[in-house]
Amino acid sequence: MSKPKSSYTLWIIGKILRFLCVIVIFSVPAVLLWRMFVSQNPPKELRELSDNTVISEAFAANGEELTVLTQKQVSYTEGQDNYAYFNIDHCYFIKEADQVQLLLFYNKSTLERAAEAFGVDAPLPRDEEVFDLVLTQYVDVTPEGAEEREVEGIAITPTSVEISTNSLYTFCLYTFDGVDLEKDTVVVYLDIFYGDAPAEDEERKAYGTLRLYHEESITEERDLKHKEKKIIRE
Repeated sequence: MSKPKSSYTLWIIGKILRFLCVIVIFSVPAVLLWRMFVSQNPPKELRELSDNTVISEAFAANGEELTVLTQKQVSYTEGQDNYAYFNIDHCYFIKEADQVQLLLFYNKSTLERAAEAFGVDAPLPRDEEVFDLVLTQYVDVTPEGAEEREVEGIAITPTSVEISTNSLYTFCLYTFDGVDLEKDTVVVYLDIFYGDAPAEDEERKAYGTLRLYHEESITEERDLKHKEKKIIRE
């Protein structure tokens, strides 16, 4: 006996709906995984140590060998008002060059929230330098015989920045020169300011702060990779 046409139609519709549900169930985690892993993957040209004049001169002066120091610090901002707004992919202290190279990245939603926080009507550009960064190295300057420890902050601004974007993220590779960790360094912080805030304003507050180094944290040391040496030689 053949199926009634109305029942057969409902049967087909049910099959289609079940098929669409399966697609939705599997596509949602796939999109989330893509956002978490693939879209946060920085472009190839920003992943490795970047060559510059200071690096090249230190490389030549030290027999084509450089020491790269890293520490495992919290890689994202943790404040109530900026949680995960800014992230660090890597932070390299190049010992012989007294240089820091760090790759900062942020979601386009961070730009939307910054525009709202600072009263900017127009969308903030994704492929331009929107934020001002200041690296502050705190060094121990305690005089001999003093009972209390004295610490002095050395503020350093970036020497250069390279910017790249994908569909979700902006990646900024910053270079800071003059960071000598052998100066009895206590801690190193990175402060992130919205670029149009007046620099001379004493009330200027950092939009985000990240710790890059601490004297009590474990420091990992490595030599240059073969491909990093090749980049510098070229």
